[in-house]
Amino acid sequence: MNRTADPHRKDLQNQLEPWRGAILVGDVRQRLAELPDDSIDCVITSPPYYGLRDYGMPGQLGLESSVLGWVAELRAIMNQLARVLKPTCVLWLNLGDGYARHPRDGTPTKSLLLGPERVALGLVGDGWRLRNKVIWAKTNPLPTSVRDRLGTTYEVIYCFVRARRYYFDLDAIRLPHRSAGRTRTARPGKIYLPESALARVSREGVWERLAAVPDHRCARGRVYPLATLAAIWLCALTAAGHDRIAAVAEWLRGTSYEERERLRLPWNPRDGHLLPDEATIRRFLSGVDDQALAVALLDPPAAPAAVVEEPAAPAVPVGPPTPASPALAGAYALDGKTSRGARRADGGRVHLLGVATHGDGLLVGQREVDNKSNETTAFRPLLEGLDLAGKILTFDAMHTVRANLDWLVTEKNAHYLAVIKGNQPTLKDFLAALPWADIPTSDTTRDHGHGRDETRTLKVATVAHLDFPYADQAIRIQRRRREKGRAPTRETIYAITDATREQAGPAVLADLARAHWHIEVKQHYVRDVTFGEDASTSRTGRAPATLAIFRGAVINAIRRAGFRYIPSGRRAHKTATAALDLHGFP
Repeated sequence: MNRTADPHRKDLQNQLEPWRGAILVGDVRQRLAELPDDSIDCVITSPPYYGLRDYGMPGQLGLESSVLGWVAELRAIMNQLARVLKPTCVLWLNLGDGYARHPRDGTPTKSLLLGPERVALGLVGDGWRLRNKVIWAKTNPLPTSVRDRLGTTYEVIYCFVRARRYYFDLDAIRLPHRSAGRTRTARPGKIYLPESALARVSREGVWERLAAVPDHRCARGRVYPLATLAAIWLCALTAAGHDRIAAVAEWLRGTSYEERERLRLPWNPRDGHLLPDEATIRRFLSGVDDQALAVALLDPPAAPAAVVEEPAAPAVPVGPPTPASPALAGAYALDGKTSRGARRADGGRVHLLGVATHGDGLLVGQREVDNKSNETTAFRPLLEGLDLAGKILTFDAMHTVRANLDWLVTEKNAHYLAVIKGNQPTLKDFLAALPWADIPTSDTTRDHGHGRDETRTLKVATVAHLDFPYADQAIRIQRRRREKGRAPTRETIYAITDATREQAGPAVLADLARAHWHIEVKQHYVRDVTFGEDASTSRTGRAPATLAIFRGAVINAIRRAGFRYIPSGRRAHKTATAALDLHGFP
């Protein structure tokens, strides 16, 4: 039979016409009596809770003499509601609980009333079918002053039906399925890393590393985990064009549901994933412990970054320097950098001391230099947490300090290549007075590029009587440079090292002296040109140092992924999925 021709249906439509699109105001017990039978498709209601609020209306719900009276009133209303509901209707009932203030409430004083549970059991006894009990967790509840129990930060939502079969559109609220293993399908205009490359750069426990960073924020009102905010910054800076706070917020708004799940953003049924605003993102930068963050993000690579050894050097276990010392296990460069756009509260510039690997130029540590001191005071704190056993550290003349070099050799079991300048005048004069004219040239290298020719000659002398901690070899490097439009220049540099000739011969020393500048060209220069670090005016708290750590971590990850140029690596990771994969977020 044609449904539009059903007389009963036409009569029901005529009865409902005055109510369609209208808001009915009044006592629900009276207004329900005006509605026809079997006319309502769905009911969503949150009646007054017991003993919570006085609305100033006579006979109102919630002010009964006991919780049992409140339950009886609600059961009467729900059973009256059953008359106007269609057989396929669903009732969503939101209820909150409270605590007894007096024995007449129905339970002992200070006891939970269990009002929602009493209502649910009563309605089931009246013939309703309870299909779901949903816990509505409140992520930002009102503060409470009680000290002898936990705060009540949730309410319940019951789903009741009258018949075995009813209308329920699950697909409308279904969350997309997220499988454990994701496949990548190449699409035009997209760049995906091969699985082998992802396996090389993915790091185990990245969330655990970030979770170890102490949270400086007050526990009350905290919505976003600190690790989540760190992951947002790390992945947003990876994508090209997102170097400022506003750009990070825009990048976050463009993420998909699955990407927000991987970022572990908080979620609630009403709003979905909660996204931090620009103020929250900015406050994270200024307050986070940058040293703990550096430990979490700038961990040294699994394999040595640069193995510098003579071809005939024996491969024996690394140990403290001895006359039969093993070959060098790797090399690090230590150098400072000033963030020209950033300022401290006193107006001084922010100066950062970093250490990076030779070769790839991977940043493995960084520390902000106190404004009342210089880089030498940050030497030990920066290197304290690094495993330097058997490795050699290169640095400029500022760090050629006896106490620091003695600590480096005896405490860290490391080696050094120290440049000698005017801050050690006696030592410099002694090195300059050595009979270099009688010492043959050990290594010569020539470079041509960028409109200049450069020739470097290196001479090495073994010195057993040098008055400096553990010094074994003295080095003289002469640089002759010819540049178009300029007069030729010549520069002489002296250096010392505790590494023996068996550990570091002339060719290795020449490479170490040259590779020291990798931290400058592969970290500092890239951060200035590609990320605009010198142009950044972020000045609050630890923000400049924290941003430098994130930039260094991005550079590290892109280089480990096999990209030669950082800008092309950033362009290859514009999507959040690509950035999350690069940094190993599951």
